[in-house]
Amino acid sequence: MASETVKVKEYLRYPFTEEETREIAKNLALYVTAKPLAEEEQKSAQAQIQRLSNNINMGWEMREIECVVFNFHVVSKFHGQNAVAF
Repeated sequence: MASETVKVKEYLRYPFTEEETREIAKNLALYVTAKPLAEEEQKSAQAQIQRLSNNINMGWEMREIECVVFNFHVVSKFHGQNAVAF
């Protein structure tokens, strides 16, 4: 009876080398630092989505628009036009 060698893969405990541990720690530090920035960007994106959705649903938005303001006594000369009187 001939013996055969069969290769198999097993899920076994693997101890990291010093170099692997340093590399993993470096990656962890990068992700820990990047996480708050990513969360802030996500909040900003969600706020923009909400604002745009509201604008579409309402059909309008508040904007700062340049206007001409007339003195009350002058408004009558511009009858029929949009004017702000005070």
